[in-house]
Amino acid sequence: MRLYLVKLTDVDYDTYDAAIIGCESKQKLEEMLLTDKVFDKEDALGVYKGRSPRVEYPYDFDIGRWQKVESIEAVGFSDYETDKEAVVFLASFNAG
Repeated sequence: MRLYLVKLTDVDYDTYDAAIIGCESKQKLEEMLLTDKVFDKEDALGVYKGRSPRVEYPYDFDIGRWQKVESIEAVGFSDYETDKEAVVFLASFNAG
């Protein structure tokens, strides 16, 4: 599994600004982040979505309504095994 540093735009307190996420490829992670919006905190109506069953969450991570993915950078590898499509290994949270 490849490890990626995902950085988000900083828009407010009580939001995440970055995470280390494991996934099989950058293309798959981009699909989950940008197309499928698996990590979005709220749906189109502003209702909290909760955790995705496609992701393993040792650490919480979600993208707030006004945030965007700023960058996705490969940072390493892991031999960690999971039956999920992605794993949140570490996340940075901006507390109020």
